[in-house]
Amino acid sequence: GDAVAVLVEEPIPDDPATAAARAELRAVSPVQEAVDRCGPAGAWALGWEPWPAQLEDAPPGEPGPVLQPVADSVLSPGTPSMLAAGDLADTGWLLWSAPFRPVSVPVEAVEVLRALDGRRDAAAVAEAVSQPRERVDALLDALVSWGAATAA
Repeated sequence: GDAVAVLVEEPIPDDPATAAARAELRAVSPVQEAVDRCGPAGAWALGWEPWPAQLEDAPPGEPGPVLQPVADSVLSPGTPSMLAAGDLADTGWLLWSAPFRPVSVPVEAVEVLRALDGRRDAAAVAEAVSQPRERVDALLDALVSWGAATAA
């Protein structure tokens, strides 16, 4: 359950405190030196998977007439590949406090998730987000299948 190495992707300061921290990491982790030399391939060569590869999909929620959120949502200016290409477009993300893989979703899904309170039915949610009922029904079904909402 502990981290076995830390991959730093930014330039590392050349000061005594940073050098001491790096020495401590190497002292407590036999994998750290391999990661420092070879990046993630160093850990893979020693049989360790990086954290993102260990994440699983969230289990689906339970459908019902009234739903409550079980995930958090955020808006970002795009997915990592979009940002790398310089393409900016609002993108929603579903996040959990458990070790589940983040899911990119339409911005409307974030709005619908944020409108869930465990008391509103689909019609009330559609009214709250000013979206057509059919669209909200589809988004609610998707939120349940992604594990972001469940029956209240």
